[in-house]
Order: sequence, then structure tokens, then C-alpha cells
Amino acid sequence: MEYAYSIMMFIMAGALLVCAGLTAATKTLILPRRYKVSYKARDKKLYAVQFAKAIAIIACAFLVSGLVGLTKIYVLAVILLIAGIVGGLVIAAKLVKKAM
Repeated sequence: MEYAYSIMMFIMAGALLVCAGLTAATKTLILPRRYKVSYKARDKKLYAVQFAKAIAIIACAFLVSGLVGLTKIYVLAVILLIAGIVGGLVIAAKLVKKAM
């Protein structure tokens, strides 16, 4: 149980990376229709690829937090997780905005 935090972070990072990979490979958004934002993207395939990159960037925050969690410095791991998610969302917004 001492590695439960790291295992959960690795599972979350893996799930997000699989989602990003599927989105990039198929070039379609895999979100259900009711969660899609009404947008008018010029190129929907480019939007899907940029969205996949955004998901992958956010997954990196979970991965780094899980790696730091292996050192048992959990406070630093949680701080890195929160900072990584916030930073990832800022970068993701810029990426997705390019495709709009």
C-alpha cells in the first residue's frame, strides 16, 4: 500500500495517454455528443490532433507526480500534480486555440 499513490497516478496517466492516442490515430473526438462544446473548427481533424496533444500534456502531470510519489515525498508529488495540471491546461488552451 505504500505505492498506492504512484500506482493510481500511473493508471490515470496511462488512461489519458490511451485516450490521446486513440484520438490522434482516428483524428476524431471520442467525447460523447452531450459533452462536446459547440464550436466551429475550420479543420476538425487538426482540432482532434491538437486536442490529443493537449490530453497527452495533461497526462504528463500525472506521470511526473507518480514518479515523485515513488520517492515517498507526497507533498511535493501533490504540488507537482496541481501545478502540472494547471500548466498543462494553459498550454492545452493555446494548442487547441490554434485549431479554431
